[in-house]
Amino acid sequence: TWGEVSGLMHVEMSLKELFDAGLFREAFDRISEKLEEAFGDEDKIRRLLQRCQALLKLNQCSSAIADANQIIRLNPMEYRGYQKRGEALCLSQNPSAALTEFQKAADLCTAQNITDETLSGQMTRCRDSLTTRPPLCGSPIPLSIPNHLEVSSSQNSSSSPTSSPPVENVL
Repeated sequence: TWGEVSGLMHVEMSLKELFDAGLFREAFDRISEKLEEAFGDEDKIRRLLQRCQALLKLNQCSSAIADANQIIRLNPMEYRGYQKRGEALCLSQNPSAALTEFQKAADLCTAQNITDETLSGQMTRCRDSLTTRPPLCGSPIPLSIPNHLEVSSSQNSSSSPTSSPPVENVL
């Protein structure tokens, strides 16, 4: 069946190919399996960074923060742990806290003589988002409209409670 063939294709795809194809759940599952086999802190950190990225793509901010916290516990000098935590905080609409994390990452980069253009762009977008909502930080991902924003039949008699609201009602 197609499901079996599709599943086999996912097994043969590299992690990069899974990300490129937008198969973030499959990437998350694969990384989680490999994380259990990780050897040493550096390997764990590498896998946690990958899994954190998959979680961010899935808009799972609290889980991404938990993985970032684990990275920081394993190596407090790993700037990417703070960077990922900042991305997750920004995506969860907490740009002030995100900026603090991005600054910690930037300070570590400076101390270690590391240049990360992505980090500087994230800091700029996050600063900008303090005055313009919604936050502009993190990776661009399609977000579904939360159920609580749907127009109920009492608000709009032409819509059923399960239909998507018109765009102008959401903005």
